[in-house]
Amino acid sequence: MLNKIREDYEEILMLAVGIICATLNVHIYGVFPILFGLFMLERGLHGCYVGWKNGDAASRAQKQLPISIMMVAIAVGIMVRQYDALLVAGMFWGLSGVYKSAGFLNEALYRFTHREKHLAVPIIEFVIEAPLSMMLIFDPENSIEHHIIILGAQLIVYSVISMIVKAKERI
Repeated sequence: MLNKIREDYEEILMLAVGIICATLNVHIYGVFPILFGLFMLERGLHGCYVGWKNGDAASRAQKQLPISIMMVAIAVGIMVRQYDALLVAGMFWGLSGVYKSAGFLNEALYRFTHREKHLAVPIIEFVIEAPLSMMLIFDPENSIEHHIIILGAQLIVYSVISMIVKAKERI
């Protein structure tokens, strides 16, 4: 049982954070910088571990380790500055959403040029992610509270899907 919990650690963490964000968004708005900072810190430290283990420091092409180190630094800054860092947290969140939406657009363009099926999925993901990310970048103060709910829903869906995929792989 303990091994299963270790294997599903990321999904369990994302599910818990998702439920908290989706249901207690009004209550966590004040402590959001700390929660966001802790989540970023955990992701950054995990990325540092994986990057170091994979030998990222020995290769110029690998970027997970330096990106993870910067994520840890930003997470610490957000937790130290707390409410003052709410705008930074919103902008960082928005910029990572722009990066993610560019990936969806890239996938859609690839599928279009290679005449692959399921072109609509990455287009829909792009159409949803890009404007929400832009809202966070250009108006983080007024957008964060709503994005906390959206983040919660995304984390719940992603973690449940990931758990289902992992369960199928174990069979």
